[in-house]
Amino acid sequence: MDPFPDQSAASVFWLPEDDTSVVILASLPPCFARHAGGGQLPPAAVTESDLEGVHALLYLGNGEWLQVLATAAAPAAAVIPLDRNGFGRLEALHRLLSAIHRRANPSYCLT
Repeated sequence: MDPFPDQSAASVFWLPEDDTSVVILASLPPCFARHAGGGQLPPAAVTESDLEGVHALLYLGNGEWLQVLATAAAPAAAVIPLDRNGFGRLEALHRLLSAIHRRANPSYCLT
């Protein structure tokens, strides 16, 4: 097996929209423009850009890591579709908000 295959021929085995532990950030809607101030994202351990946006792996403390996909520059809003996976996305967003605002980071047991 070729360890360096052509990326266009590689099969995709993970998508951020399929992993509910990923926080997806998009542009802040104009109606929230006056609320654009806020906390900064924690420093990213790994950052990579592609056609979807910027992927960042953030250390939240206590051994917890969180992946973020930012499709726009700050200020940003979280994208949480109102489907059955929304609960997992809300938990991931709660962890991110806790880290941004230096609050105790909740531990979740996802089953």
